[in-house]
Amino acid sequence: MNFYVAPLEGITGYIFRNIFNECFGTGVNKYYTPFLALCSKKGVTDKEKNEISPENNKNYKLVPQVMTVCVEDFVKAKEKLRSLGYDEININFGCPARTVTSRGRGSGALRDLEKLDSFLDGIYKDGDENISIKTRIGVESPDEFGKVMDIYNKYPIKELTIHPRTMREVYKGIPHRDVFIEALSTAKMPVCYNGDINSVEEYIELCNLIKEHSTNNISGVMIGRGILKDPALIRKIAGGENTSFNAEDIKKYGASNEEVRIMLCKLQNEYTNKFSGQMPVLYKLKEIWAYLGQGLYVEHRKLFKKIMKCKSLEEYETYMNEILSQ
Repeated sequence: MNFYVAPLEGITGYIFRNIFNECFGTGVNKYYTPFLALCSKKGVTDKEKNEISPENNKNYKLVPQVMTVCVEDFVKAKEKLRSLGYDEININFGCPARTVTSRGRGSGALRDLEKLDSFLDGIYKDGDENISIKTRIGVESPDEFGKVMDIYNKYPIKELTIHPRTMREVYKGIPHRDVFIEALSTAKMPVCYNGDINSVEEYIELCNLIKEHSTNNISGVMIGRGILKDPALIRKIAGGENTSFNAEDIKKYGASNEEVRIMLCKLQNEYTNKFSGQMPVLYKLKEIWAYLGQGLYVEHRKLFKKIMKCKSLEEYETYMNEILSQ
């Protein structure tokens, strides 16, 4: 099985990717950038240059993710990315953020299927088979996805990553895995699953569901919030597959407090070098803890709340060390 780290805007930038890969990259096949515009009127931003710079993305496979519904803009972005050595390029039809969807981008592109079809026809007409797609299953209703899949099946998509929620659902409720299974059964391209894999048990449940209801298998699993809640999640799943998911064997692949401490300290150092002042660094670290506090350290609620309320790095370090020493 292939395992991918999902793009999470504001979190999984190149600093995070480099440190995460160094500390917990075992089993990860690809990382995806948070979505890039690349062809805005302002040109390529410094932030985007850093995100796609090969110098900032060594020692792992990176797939740039582009967000646009303009053929001309995509072609320009593709030319730039290919000149930097990137073969696969991913298109974002999955982001449910209102600031994005209101402009018909991300999952908002699924509102107008005629325009979506025209866009895909424009970018695939040269026969490029190294363009992948990440998608939601519709805007308002899961029932929309049948028509969306009819369009996707017309094109040589390298891999289709499906997050089986609608745009309106954002990240609420339970993913519509029945819709995913139906799409998997009719897809003419490799299909990757994304959505609510936060534990080894949930991964096993997904695999059993697919095995029971589809003759096709998935090409990979993309995990985002799950690796923030448990940084060793992919390592545990990949290791568990080699041992038929023996509980004792899986346990040895888990994250130790010392490993988490090392990751957090490396992030703190890099963010300190990048940002001016304590507050931006503290904000970035709190973003990570917002997930760790729901996952590995859910039992330390009082200390977790103190971390989220602290107003200095010194205060943060005190509470972090208290949690990680228990």
